[in-house]
Amino acid sequence: MTGTRPPHVAVLDSGAGGLTIVRSIRQRLPDVMLTYVADAAGCPYGERDADDVIRRVSRLARLVDRARQPDILVIACNTASTVVLPLLRARLKIPVVGVVPAIKTAARLTRNQCIGLLATPATIARPYVDALHQEFAPDCRLVRVGSSELVGMAERWLWQRECPATDRLERILALFVESGVDTVVLGCTHFPLLAPVIGAVLGESVTLVDSGDAVARRVESLLGHIRRADSQAPHQSEAWVTQSQPLPVSEALCLGFAREGFPVTRSLLFGPQTETTRNASRFLPQA
Repeated sequence: MTGTRPPHVAVLDSGAGGLTIVRSIRQRLPDVMLTYVADAAGCPYGERDADDVIRRVSRLARLVDRARQPDILVIACNTASTVVLPLLRARLKIPVVGVVPAIKTAARLTRNQCIGLLATPATIARPYVDALHQEFAPDCRLVRVGSSELVGMAERWLWQRECPATDRLERILALFVESGVDTVVLGCTHFPLLAPVIGAVLGESVTLVDSGDAVARRVESLLGHIRRADSQAPHQSEAWVTQSQPLPVSEALCLGFAREGFPVTRSLLFGPQTETTRNASRFLPQA
């Protein structure tokens, strides 16, 4: 039996970082239904080449579009957004929203025209970032720091409450301190999870900015123009977690996603990229 469902947004990331986007969306749209896809088997995207990221994200996007019928898909990963958005927008019939490093916001907030970009090594090297710098902050110095290590720190902090070591953070962030930046863009959706400890290392005089609220505003605007038809799709928020082995999702992950508003967590077996999506991807029993 069909029924009118609430607005439905799918959010895809390489791991838990996209949950920072989920939180921003829920602040603006508390009644929204969400499907969260965590490509844990492919995390972190920042250490993969662009073609591999495109293959993984496009397969997962098609799968969630067919199975869950969302109104909007959010690619909640800066690394993926820089390479896969044109392809997804051409292939999917629903709007696809990406995440852009908040360089424009940082340029507006900086007082000394020296801003930092903290992202994955892949993101800071993209020509896309050069274009953002030239368009929105041509009068600012942009200091770039790339770190995949911070992605792992953020994952461990969220799921295991393992606090990052201060000396390791100081080493990663040293260039910002030496350069005298007064505003830092958190250019990976994982990094706002670590904002308190990053801020403690950089000091109170440094402003941290991210893209969460901008993405949420864009989603809110798009949903206002979408007419939702009756649907037989499930009316419950779910989290999907990719795995390379046929194992159930751990209890810790299930509890963690439940705390984030996802009562159902499913494991998605995501095999070698040479296999077809139909053969490589299937649901496993819920833990």
